[in-house]
Amino acid sequence: MMNDTNLLKSLDFQVLRALGRDVRNRVFLVSVTTTKQYSAKLYKAAEFRQAGWISIGKLVNKDPNPFVIRYVGAKLVKNSVVVLSDFANMKSLDYLIEKRKDLLPGTLRAIAKQLLEGVRLIHAKKLVHGNITSENILLHNPLGSGRIILKISNFQILKQNPSAIVLELIQGGVYPNIAPELVIGDGKTNEKIDVWSVGIVVFQLVAHELPFKAQTLEELQNQMLRQGIVKPQIAIDDHLWDLLIKMLAFNPINRISASDALRHPYFTCEQAEDEITNGANRLVKATQMAQQSGDRTITVYDITPSFIVQLTDIKKIAGYIYFSPYVKGRARFADVEYKTHEQAESFVKSSAQQRIFGGVILQVRWDIGQQTQKQRGTDDRINDQIQDDQQQHTILILDGMIVQKVS
Repeated sequence: MMNDTNLLKSLDFQVLRALGRDVRNRVFLVSVTTTKQYSAKLYKAAEFRQAGWISIGKLVNKDPNPFVIRYVGAKLVKNSVVVLSDFANMKSLDYLIEKRKDLLPGTLRAIAKQLLEGVRLIHAKKLVHGNITSENILLHNPLGSGRIILKISNFQILKQNPSAIVLELIQGGVYPNIAPELVIGDGKTNEKIDVWSVGIVVFQLVAHELPFKAQTLEELQNQMLRQGIVKPQIAIDDHLWDLLIKMLAFNPINRISASDALRHPYFTCEQAEDEITNGANRLVKATQMAQQSGDRTITVYDITPSFIVQLTDIKKIAGYIYFSPYVKGRARFADVEYKTHEQAESFVKSSAQQRIFGGVILQVRWDIGQQTQKQRGTDDRINDQIQDDQQQHTILILDGMIVQKVS
């Protein structure tokens, strides 16, 4: 039986390292060129849900959602399906929540706004995510941009009925993120379950705790039956608390939609404008200059100050939260992770003699995502080809390699 690494190598991927696994699936960081990295997730072919893959296709085709991980392609290999997606180069939002530190008001608002806009765009395509947790919200820093973009990941593309999905979430300990209609209701769901989940995540960012202290499903059911969200013993903006109450309404009929949430006074009041940092405004100006110079990766959200999450603001709280800087030697690939940004910078600035490993001087590849103008042009042509092929429902071409859709 072919193991995961050999299976990926058979597709001409360089397997850089394992990223982890969820309840069923294995995830690896792979590359196909010296500058392009992807996340490769392996599913059992018998469990792969074609309808789920088609739903993902709706997200990546026309008008892609910048706040959702971009799924690139899939290929059936023996008894597995390999699904490729873009690699988010920072850790998940859960890592930030675990620090239990207060975010700047403007940063918190921008995080909430990115999440709600991502969900709104999902719902606009008549889709529901159904499993939004802080662990499934990844942070990505386009290197050199100074910005952080939230990426919603882990769409359900397995053959499961709703009750099986709930059972899996319960087994994984994801109690509070499950909407009440699934826990104490009739089990019928719509897009409002995603709004509940985002409300839980924002509550965690604000209060540094969950609104429910349940350790078992029975405890969660009992607390939900009381239908009350207790305001935490910390200072919370009145507009924000009102929004949270509306997002965490127990009756989905009364729960606010993602689009209405974005029109809530928390995002539109004069205070919201005042709390946009000077740094965010500077980043927008720099991004506008890059756009004028031909950077095609920039979206309207990157030049809208209220959507800007500054890398420096996050680093002050979480330290250095990239997955890791990479160092490379002759046929060697060492992977090092540092607890602080200062430690990482110290390594980058070290002398060659301080980077000898196994007799080879390791070369620092610090800005691995930085691309030359020639490479960027090549990538643009490849992305155009990908979009054309997706429109025709034929194949995907990734950096010159054919990645077939599952038929």
